[in-house]
Order: sequence, then C-alpha cells, then structure tokens
Amino acid sequence: MKQTKLQQFLEGFWCIYNAVYFRFDLEDNIDRCAFFYELNIGWYDMYDPDEKIYVTKEVYDVMIKAINEPPKYIEGLANLMKRKLPDYDDLK
Repeated sequence: MKQTKLQQFLEGFWCIYNAVYFRFDLEDNIDRCAFFYELNIGWYDMYDPDEKIYVTKEVYDVMIKAINEPPKYIEGLANLMKRKLPDYDDLK
C-alpha cells in the first residue's frame, strides 16, 4: 500500500525527532559535543580556503576560456524567461 504524503511526512518527522533526541540526550554530553564537532568540521571541510586544486595546463586553458567566453545564448533559458506567469484571476 502506498503511503500518503502525510504519512511520509510523519514518518520522516519521527525519524528526525528520534535522531535529534538521541543526539541531545542530557545524560550523554560526549555525544552532544560530537554532534557539534561533526557540524563544525564539515563546514571547515567545505570551506577550507587553503585547499589547492591542481590541473593540467590544457584543462586550465579550457577553464579560463570558458570563463572569459561564456555562451551567448542558451535556448532553454531564453524560452524560460519568455514565459509569463498566469494571473491570479486566470487560476480561478
């Protein structure tokens, strides 16, 4: 039997509630500290300013060319921008 959207939401909410309750159990300070450590270390891993990426000269040249000469016309984007949103009265 397929779940309704409400059942899916409640099941997801219950899973999140259990995970948060487990993490913030006041009897276990070590686990709570580990939770914030994992959040912080994840942020530093994503935004490490000292990270260097090495590429070959050919790949570098292609990247610089793409930056300096972006595509002039993207048909799908142009068609999306031409669309008009329906008026509220039209939706009734």
